[in-house]
Amino acid sequence: MGTVHNIRKVSNNKDIHEINYCIEYLSDMKEELTDLIVSHGEEIKGDGPTIVFDPNWGDYLDLEDVGLHFIVTARTDKELVGYASVITGKDIHHKDKVVSSMDAIFVLPEYQDTSIGSYLILAAENYCRDAGSSKLSVTLHTHLPHDNLVEDLEFTFVEKVFSKDLTKGEEDV
Repeated sequence: MGTVHNIRKVSNNKDIHEINYCIEYLSDMKEELTDLIVSHGEEIKGDGPTIVFDPNWGDYLDLEDVGLHFIVTARTDKELVGYASVITGKDIHHKDKVVSSMDAIFVLPEYQDTSIGSYLILAAENYCRDAGSSKLSVTLHTHLPHDNLVEDLEFTFVEKVFSKDLTKGEEDV
């Protein structure tokens, strides 16, 4: 576990906590991450009742084994309070570029609105840049818009992605 950001003090309206941001790996923290994954799954249910948050741990671990996946964590001295999952690889459209994508970011509800999300993104950005990535994309859910957060960090809106549940309303064509 390597520290990528200085310790920051944040308040969650009850207490002031020091938060440490680190690069960690799923293989070392899968058990600990599970509670946050469950909370994250509950939060993203707004994407529709058919969404089941069930990560393919094997694929994440395979990517980690070849250096293409890492997790930025936010921790108090007592608990894991947030994470950002990042996948890095060669850009399929530009053969000489390496790009990164933040495929998940979550902060426990009692720590939201404390800048932890911003620091998770900044820590990921710094690590990706140091690792040779030329771009970091962040995916946000439409029912949980955090556009201001990423725009404040100088990310730009570059594309829209639409999805359709192909298991609903199956009809003969």
